[in-house]
Amino acid sequence: MAWSVVMAWHLDLHGPDSAYSGLGVSFSRLEILRIVLARTEVSSSTVMAEMGMTRNGVTRHLEALRNAGLISERRTTHPRGSGPITYWRADRGDVWDAVDELGQYLLGPR
Repeated sequence: MAWSVVMAWHLDLHGPDSAYSGLGVSFSRLEILRIVLARTEVSSSTVMAEMGMTRNGVTRHLEALRNAGLISERRTTHPRGSGPITYWRADRGDVWDAVDELGQYLLGPR
């Protein structure tokens, strides 16, 4: 395969015309999922800090990921007793299943 053809297959994940944007997928949502996958559990506050987003913005993305079955939440009392805190986690197997289902939908069975 010619190098120019190989380069054409490279997916730009960051630009407004990226492959994911073309499918209507939010890059912020993908980044949040990546952050959750990188840890056993992560608080909403940690996601906010890493993303540089407001609580409302992060919550909207986390809830969408939860509703899609990609992450789950655990609500508890803050370790310092200062109120409630929500921790998020993702099961890598569930995420791989979703990616595989998308691939099969788009490309057909392997």
